[in-house]
Amino acid sequence: MKRISKNFSIKLDQKSSGSWKWYRTGSHLQYIAYYEDVEIGNISVFKNGVKVYVNTVFVKTNYRGNGFGYKLYEYALKEHGCLSTLYFSASDDAKRVWKKLIKQYRYNTDFFKETLTVYLD
Repeated sequence: MKRISKNFSIKLDQKSSGSWKWYRTGSHLQYIAYYEDVEIGNISVFKNGVKVYVNTVFVKTNYRGNGFGYKLYEYALKEHGCLSTLYFSASDDAKRVWKKLIKQYRYNTDFFKETLTVYLD
């Protein structure tokens, strides 16, 4: 478990055994977020070629609006070096997080593939 701040930590889902789980659409990996040792949410990503796409992000209702979703995205970005989304299918909440990410990190858009990719370097 990696402690992000005093009360917030993220760890790899134990069901994944620290490695990629393979599915028909690619490989999925899930990270679980804890606040004061209580599971509060998760992010699931999958690898497609060289890009890592966000599949789903969930933060429990009573923990939303505190930046935990952003920390989940940022954690996955730091783990993989890049993070992508199909921006026309992103929720409004997700779009707000992506807007914050592109202010802090280098990014690229591919209009024809409808993707946004954020890079750590």
